[in-house]
Amino acid sequence: MPGFNRERLTEIRIVRSMTMEQLAKAVGKTKQMVSKYEDGKSIPQIDTIKKMAQVLAAPIKYLLKESVVHNRNTSTLFLRAPLATPQKKRAYARIVSSWGYEIAQALENISQPFLRFSIDEKLTIPDKAMELRRQWNLGTQPIHNMVSLLESRGFNIFTIYSPELKTEAYSQIINGTPIIVLNQQVGTAVRQRFSLAHELGHMVLHRHLIDWEFDIRSKEIENEAQQFAEYFLLPQEGFDYSFVSSKMEDLFFLKKEWLVSLRALVIHCENVGLIDAPRSYFLQKRLNANGWQKIEPFDNEIEYEKPYEMGHRILNRVKEKNDFKEFFAEVRLPIDNIESLCSLPQGSLMKYYDDSWESYDLRESYQPDFEQPTLFDVGGDDYA
Repeated sequence: MPGFNRERLTEIRIVRSMTMEQLAKAVGKTKQMVSKYEDGKSIPQIDTIKKMAQVLAAPIKYLLKESVVHNRNTSTLFLRAPLATPQKKRAYARIVSSWGYEIAQALENISQPFLRFSIDEKLTIPDKAMELRRQWNLGTQPIHNMVSLLESRGFNIFTIYSPELKTEAYSQIINGTPIIVLNQQVGTAVRQRFSLAHELGHMVLHRHLIDWEFDIRSKEIENEAQQFAEYFLLPQEGFDYSFVSSKMEDLFFLKKEWLVSLRALVIHCENVGLIDAPRSYFLQKRLNANGWQKIEPFDNEIEYEKPYEMGHRILNRVKEKNDFKEFFAEVRLPIDNIESLCSLPQGSLMKYYDDSWESYDLRESYQPDFEQPTLFDVGGDDYA
């Protein structure tokens, strides 16, 4: 069994929104000692590991689990406005993305749909969006469920409930496995659909980018993904056929048909030459005057699209206690987070859990059994 993993301690503390000081007080240690655990300057004794796991509502084996090792088929984290997002929130987003990968890996759901098509890099972004629609046999009609479409193509979609992370979705390719995280606390149903298409755009256009390049060119890169999403959801031939006029009542009809926001429709109409710039300006000004910056007409009628595949795969595998024990031994993540990330009802997996699975004597496989300083000194951030 591997030893204590300091990175796992930092991960679960960030996810639980607990400061070093709060954790230290709960386990009877000083903040400085917890900092040493996370920096790798000291290794906690067995009883301390057990206490920390209990306080953080995490499996003991989670704190002993190896970290995910990224290979060259790993992209940057596609999170909007990366430099404007606080470091702690960026860390949280990365952790959730990594946990999603670990769940997919445990389920052997590691397909690589973006490797199954080839799009000429010389094409324009609108043409790339249309080429993907062609290769996926989507025609030029509206896509009625973006979540189902992406899941059917092997994308792993997980859900979080984080109003502090002000984005409808973000994504990352980890070791060739596409991960999308959908934030159910932000945005309307149509905005979330657009965000899913936006993340698809990143994976098609920017999968080879590394962190520093995304940080430096983030505005340009975000605009490219936005353009891809626009033309993927609103293919010109089909949309032109639906367009009647730019009267507001006709835009309402287009919204219900194409499931795209009024503002995105107006912008697209201008981009493809269906209306001119002054008309676009007038319509956007009218949207603002009506107070439709965030909530538009019909937003309360259009249902949110919920991921299904990951939860279905888990329940399909876990049909009795022994099945769950085998799955849990592989994934070793907090059960409540597995349920939440995979859109499963609270308690649907916890009912199988037996705490005796973790009542083994760690001393037989874990050393040392006393507070031991390490031989190296690694700096680290305090996310307090």
